[in-house]
Amino acid sequence: SIEEPDDLEKEIALLGQKLNLGKDNKTLVKTPERVAEIFNESIIILIKKFIEKGKLFEKFYLKSGPKISINGGDAGGLIENILYSENTELKGNIDTVWLAYYYEALDQKGLENVSFFAKIVFNFDFLRYKVSTPGFVCEKSYGSQLTTDEISNLVTTNTRRHKEFIEARIEEIQKK
Repeated sequence: SIEEPDDLEKEIALLGQKLNLGKDNKTLVKTPERVAEIFNESIIILIKKFIEKGKLFEKFYLKSGPKISINGGDAGGLIENILYSENTELKGNIDTVWLAYYYEALDQKGLENVSFFAKIVFNFDFLRYKVSTPGFVCEKSYGSQLTTDEISNLVTTNTRRHKEFIEARIEEIQKK
């Protein structure tokens, strides 16, 4: 039996109803506005907490500081803007945001060559975004912000990893 074109169109319309493609059920895809929203509502909070905890280690090193990179380029002035200004505006298509805290040369005889690099990376794909740091990964859909617990886990994972790193270096030097 050959189906009439009208029947096929009706079946497709029914299929749309079954999928329930109402406004609330549509998949949100990456747009510059959605990335900017995540930046303003999640990343800025994360940056402030990451820097707050990162500063606790600065006294142990001869040189240290936070860095931020967007799409691989240094966005140096952005940190000051985030920390001391209310309005930070992102423009353009953003695929990655790197938040890093570098520490160079432990201020201890025998440990001057020891450095540490803490990082949190945001990857913005078409359907989802992923936030990762060694030891913790979180995938989210657009329209969904990082929770307070997720932000805390990202920061605490780095802080704990750094503390354990320093303890291991001290232990190594004591064994010599």
